[in-house]
Order: sequence, then C-alpha cells, then structure tokens
Amino acid sequence: MDELNKIYNFSAQSQSTSKRQLMNLASSIAENGYQNDVEPILATRVGDKYVIHDANRRLSAIKLLQNPDCYRELLDDRDYKRLKNLVAEYPQNIPSSLDIVVFGDNEQDKLREILNRKHNGPQDGAGTIPWSTEAKARFSGRQTFSDKLETPFQNQFGDSLTSYLGGSNATTSTRRVFQLGSGQGIS
Repeated sequence: MDELNKIYNFSAQSQSTSKRQLMNLASSIAENGYQNDVEPILATRVGDKYVIHDANRRLSAIKLLQNPDCYRELLDDRDYKRLKNLVAEYPQNIPSSLDIVVFGDNEQDKLREILNRKHNGPQDGAGTIPWSTEAKARFSGRQTFSDKLETPFQNQFGDSLTSYLGGSNATTSTRRVFQLGSGQGIS
C-alpha cells in the first residue's frame, strides 16, 4: 500500500500529474489490454520475495484495476469511480496473472544495462531515442502536402525533395515551406 501510494501521489513533479499519469496508464491497460510479452516485468528474487526493477507503475495500475475497492481509501473519489467504470466496461482486458522475468544474482550487470537503456535517455543512440517528427507522421499515417511531393520528385530527379532542400534535418522545414491554408509558407 505504501509503494502504491508513492506511485499514485508522488511519482511525478506534482501530485496531480502523478495521479493523472497513473490513471491514464490504468485506462490504457483496461481499454487495450496489457501486452505482458512485449513489456515484461523485470525482477530479482530476494529470499522468498521478488523486487520489481521495471514495471512498478504498470503493476500498480493493474493492481488498481484488479481490486479498486482494496485501494478505496488511497484514491480520490473521481479516480475510484473511473477505475470502477473501467473494470465494469473492460473486464476481459484486466490481467489476473502476469509473467515476470527474474534475473539471478549473476545477471545483475545485464539487468542494470537493460534498465539503463530503457530509462536514461538516448545515450548517443545506445538508449531509447524519441521519434522524430517524420517518424511520428509515418507511424500515424499522416501525409502532408510535402509528403505527397516526395515520390514524384524522387522519380523525376533521383533524390527526395527533403534531401534536395537540405537533407534529413530539413524535414520539418520542408513541411513548413509547403504548409497550405494556414497563412504560412509559400503562396
């Protein structure tokens, strides 16, 4: 209960942000399910207990979803009601058990390296790198006017429009130049 209280109330820069983030995670898990095989819980065993090293927020969100009544005193009324609604609407998505990856005593360096890559930023490419504007647009399937120009330009000139106008760093500039209907760019 103490650890869940810390995550619910004090895991972000402000208490309201902390609560909102945990509740949004619980909503996401309830609505979409938890992909345990894609996002495993990483732990070590200490005696007859397990120490969770990665997934404390996810595990807390799942515990809240599994039994909101158990945490009634901890939760704001609005959050408690939200959890109850999620449980009623998406009972099939709330996991009743989870697999964990347990690292042995001789695997502590391996665990530390995994956690370092996941949680300590880009690290000059060794860690998780945030998606660029272009990658986000590609993932979401959004196409801008300049995106629609890329293939014909490449077919005609053998190079992408973006590369021609300044290389891979010019992607957002190219989009701004060709932005239509907003009063910006070339008319």
